[in-house]
Formats: sequence, C-alpha cells, structure tokens
Amino acid sequence: MRLRSNFLFPVVGAFLLSGCVDDAYDLSNIDTSAELKVNGLALHLNIEDITLDDVINVNNDGRIRVVNGEYVLFEEGEFESDNLMIDPIHADAPDSDKTVNYLDLVLPEASELQRRAAANEPITAEYHLKEDLSNYRYEISNLSEHLVSLKRIEAKMSVSTKLRIEGLNADDHLSIDFKDITIHLPKGLEISNHPGLYDTETGTLTIDHLPTVDNGVKLDVDIEGIDFEQAGLFIDQVLNSMTFDEKITLAEGKIVVVTDDISKLPKQIGLTKECDFSDIDVTSFTGAIKYDFDGFDIAPIYLTDLPAVLTQEQTDLHIANPQIYLSINNPAAPYKVSAQTGLKFTTHRPGLEDKEYTLDNGYFTLGYEQGTGNQLFCLSPDVPETFYEGFDGATHVPFSTLGDVLSGNGVPTSIDISLVNPCIPEQMVENVEIGVDMGKVKGRYLFYSPLALAKESIIVYNEIVDGLSSDVTEDLTISQINITADISTDLPIGAKMTVYPMDKNGNRIQNVQVSPIEIPANAKAFPLDIVVTGEITDLDGIMFEAVAQPDGSETSLKPSQSISLKGIKVRVSGKYTTKL
Repeated sequence: MRLRSNFLFPVVGAFLLSGCVDDAYDLSNIDTSAELKVNGLALHLNIEDITLDDVINVNNDGRIRVVNGEYVLFEEGEFESDNLMIDPIHADAPDSDKTVNYLDLVLPEASELQRRAAANEPITAEYHLKEDLSNYRYEISNLSEHLVSLKRIEAKMSVSTKLRIEGLNADDHLSIDFKDITIHLPKGLEISNHPGLYDTETGTLTIDHLPTVDNGVKLDVDIEGIDFEQAGLFIDQVLNSMTFDEKITLAEGKIVVVTDDISKLPKQIGLTKECDFSDIDVTSFTGAIKYDFDGFDIAPIYLTDLPAVLTQEQTDLHIANPQIYLSINNPAAPYKVSAQTGLKFTTHRPGLEDKEYTLDNGYFTLGYEQGTGNQLFCLSPDVPETFYEGFDGATHVPFSTLGDVLSGNGVPTSIDISLVNPCIPEQMVENVEIGVDMGKVKGRYLFYSPLALAKESIIVYNEIVDGLSSDVTEDLTISQINITADISTDLPIGAKMTVYPMDKNGNRIQNVQVSPIEIPANAKAFPLDIVVTGEITDLDGIMFEAVAQPDGSETSLKPSQSISLKGIKVRVSGKYTTKL
C-alpha cells in the first residue's frame, strides 16, 4: 500500500508563499523539514490458513511420516555381530616315553616243583613287574577368552602303551601272559576300548589278563572325555592357558610263564615300556562361559532433515511414549544359553555435552526357549495400547527416559544408538561344540514415535509476512504497531502468540516491547490484539511467532489440524518527516 498524500497540501501551500520574501534574506540556516504525526495508519496483510501439513513437510522415506493419519517420527535399521564361536582347542602330543626294567625269575616252592616234575605237569613261573612311571605334559595356550571354567570336555585323545619282553623265547614255552596288571592313570578320564576296569575317582585301571603276541602286548586306551573336577584341572585365567601335567604309572603286575622245561627260563629278563601319546582335539565342553559380542555397528541417526518447526533453537521436544522395536535372534539358544544387552541413545549438539539415555533396568534378556528364531521387544516408557505391525506379542522393556531423547535447545544434530555390553553373561553350559560357527546375532530396530507431545515440550513456529516497505516510506518512524486478528485452530495444544517487526534485510528490529497473547487449544475465532512499541524504522515485515507448549493431554499431531488468522489488521502510529 502507499501513504495517502492529501494531508500534505496545506504544508506545501504554505511554502508557496516563500516567493514573496526578499532575495536579500539568507535562508540557508532555516530548518526546512516538516514532521507530521501519523496515527493508526492501516497496512493490509493477507495470510492464508495454516495447516500442520504446511508446517511439517513429510515424504514416505523421511523421518517424519504420516501413519494412520498421525505424524510419526520413524527410523529403522539393522545390525549384526561377528560370528559366534568358541575357538578350537588343540594340544600337540608330548614326546614318547621309553623305559627298560629288569625282572627277576620267581619259581614255585621246591616241593611244588618236585611234585609237578613227578607228575609230568607244566610248571608256572613268574616275573614280577616293577613300578614304572612315565611323565607327560600337554600345554594349551591362547584359550578362548570366552571360557571361564571347564567342568568336562569331550576330546579325541589316545594313549598307547607297549610292553615288550626281552630275553624270553616264546617258542620255548607253552604260554606267556601278563596278569593282575594295575596302571595308575589320571583321574576323571572317560575311557573306551580297554580290556580292564577303570575307576574315575582314583584313576586306577586294573586288567586281569593280557596274552602276549610276539613277546609283548599293546594296550590302547582311547580317551573320549575328561572330568576336570575329578582330574583337578583348571584354566589359568591370567594366561588364558591350560596344562595337563600328568603321569602314567605301571604300578604292579606279573608276567606268568607256563613251561615244561624250567631250564629254559632265564633268571632275569628285560621289560621295555613305551608310551605314545596322541594330540588332543577338544570337540565340546561343559563349563562356564562369558561371551562378549563384537562387531555391532549401528549407523547414527542424523536429524538435519527434520522440518524447521522442530529444529529451532527454542524448540524443546518431550515425546509421550515413543517406542523402539527390536527383532533379534539368539544363535546360542540350542545350547540353552541366554544372552542379554542394554541399549543407549547418545545425543549430540554442537558446543554442548553429549547426553546419554539408557534402559531402566540396564539390560533385557534374550531367552533360549524360542530357539534361534527372532525375539520381539518393545522398549518404551509405557506399554503401548497396540504394538507396531509385525511386533504383536513383543516383550515390553521399560525405558522411561526415551521421551526425553529429543529434549533440549533444539533437537540434536545426531543420535548414536548402541548396544550396551551385548553378551552371554557368565553361566554354565553343557556340551557346547568347539570350533563350530554358531552364526551371528542379527537384529532389526525400528524407532516409532507418534508426535504426541508431553507437557514439558516447547515448539516454536514462525511465519514472516514481508514486502511492507512498498507501503511504508523510509521517512516514517513508527512508535507503535497494533495488530488485531481472529485466530481459529483445532490444534490440541495451546500457544503463546507474539509478533516481531522485521527490516528490509530480514532481521528483527531490536529494542521494541511486545505484549504476547495466550491462545488456548482448539480456539475458535479467538481475538488477537498485540501491541508493539518502540522506535521502528525501515519496517518491511511482520514475524508471527507461536510458542506452543502442550497441556499434558498427549494428543498426537495430525496433518489435518490447522491454524488460521483472519481479519488481520496492522495499524501503525508514529511520525512522518520530510523536506519541504
């Protein structure tokens, strides 16, 4: 609009009389400016109805979406761990052990010899074994850090003991046998393929009878497992190592020779004992584990593309009952192993300290009852009335501070989502396979939050109407602006409406006083009357600013909700200064 000019005529006419003044007079020092008061000059504005759809722009792939007619903050992603596996356990075989002992002949009493000779019966002679000890040592280093203790292992291991008689010709005698053999082995072994009786508590192997073949015997002992408690074995947690420092003792027994010619029995024979040990390869174990999962890398959430109304510095968002949905598996479930993890949100704002938000109980548990299938969780302050599609029956995990993640001076620039100490907590397990890839922990997360704002929230929205400089000359100094309008809204939240004068450069004009107006929620034709006072020059626009603070009703915001300003009238008062 333009200022009307008819009020200038009397002033201009008065100065037309200047032609009657003598030219000899010096008028250079005379102030030729004129100042006119302006009172209630009307500026005409036209602002269309504003709906939330205008204020909050959405698209199907953005972080703000429309779901079931409501605005929803939406973010989703996936994560996975490294492969879950207990590293193979292997020990190289120790060197073979070989010893030689000399055994003395033991004959029956003389009377027995005479009786058998008279009866032409075979004579039984003996060579008594001497105690013979073989030491051996298995060393296993670089054990998996996930092993806490071992109660039992299944393994592939064998010990072969060869006994060979020297100086006794088998062809000269009716039979040569080993009898009443006692061997001390380590305690707690699970032995198969042996001819005697093994006591796991004492480690004693007893064998009644072993016939010789080619003047000797070979005793193979296959070890399928070891009871660590009975064997007195343990893991060195400091060195992540384990040592089998044991011995095998041929404790007692005898070589029994049946012959019909005692003259062919030497008074002393040699007995060579040789023990060969195999490698140890552990196939499974029972014991305690504690497994820390590695490899999770969840991409941060960047909030730089949110609508401006949600990102202004004055904005403080407290969302009512936002929800994080998790779908996550437990690859160790077949071994009846439970896992657990916490969850943490870390918000980042330039120049400010990061803030962290964690679960009320610190963590939630992934059981094993459902097997390796995905388990569903809902993390939120309260149990929602309905779960998001695909998460029916989810286990609720309390996360009371989740609604404050966006709170502060404007929304964060980014949010880190991290699993806190995802692990298999220390627990006993049974028959867990060694060196077998059990798979990965895989999961999907979905941050779903209807924009139902809690009582502490603050949202700032502003709209600038400019171009007024064409209606207001630079010679007008405004002392007061009166703005009136009728406001109608079906927003479920109240707001404080204020205005700010703007200059030609789009900056707020400073040093003015404004009287804001409180607008109730769901207002209908609510009268707006705002007064701005101060010295205002170069006026080009008016900023309408609404600071909304929910009343605690937690009603969700919807695109259909609107706010309209009708019958807007802007009147200015001040002074008009011009040169004559």
